Amino acid sequence: MGLVKTKGKPAGRATRLAQLGVGIAGSYISYQLQRPFLDDKRRLEKREAMGIKSARQIREQLQTMRGPIMKVGQALSMQTHIFTPEVIEELSNLQMQAPPMHPSLMRAQFKSSFGRYPEEVFRSFEEQPFAAASLGQVHWAVTRSGDKVAVKIQYPAIREAIESDFKMLRKAGFLARMTGHLEDSIISEAERGFLEETDYLKEAQNIQYFQKHLRPLSFVRVPAVYAEL
Repeated sequence: MGLVKTKGKPAGRATRLAQLGVGIAGSYISYQLQRPFLDDKRRLEKREAMGIKSARQIREQLQTMRGPIMKVGQALSMQTHIFTPEVIEELSNLQMQAPPMHPSLMRAQFKSSFGRYPEEVFRSFEEQPFAAASLGQVHWAVTRSGDKVAVKIQYPAIREAIESDFKMLRKAGFLARMTGHLEDSIISEAERGFLEETDYLKEAQNIQYFQKHLRPLSFVRVPAVYAEL
């Protein structure tokens, strides 16, 4: 389904990120104040508990914010050389789990994009998504002709959220860009890639391209695109 253009709230996203940072910093300061009064065992336990709590706070906040910020958390979940197994396990939930849209919002998104409700388009449609990620969620459905399909529905105003997040990234990384440690072209390329992911017509074209060119490979399966849908 296409993206519904609704007004984003960049200030709200920035505020939530700032609050998250303050909360994590507060936990760290609290740990450092207690540290001199703890034995080695309690110090280790406190440090592990702080790490897990911070990871949970990050995961919960990034799940609700979605967009590029959530993808940052997904990338952090693969840094096994930096974080403890407990932290990695918590952040790994971002790979497969995001809070789905309420069914009424999902239906509104679908109708805004397609002009009709799901049950008017498909023979059957599962209201609960089987997958929800950073940019959208996916539902099982059966077409009028009886084919089982996956229906991908984008979250409201996700394009505006991406643009907002990259504005914040440019501001936060100003000094890094000034000193040459972070090229602006890299940020722009990453933003272009994220925005391209919101273009489901482009994605359909890409699927058809791979389907055509990978057809000789019997061990590769590429889903069919239903252009009329």
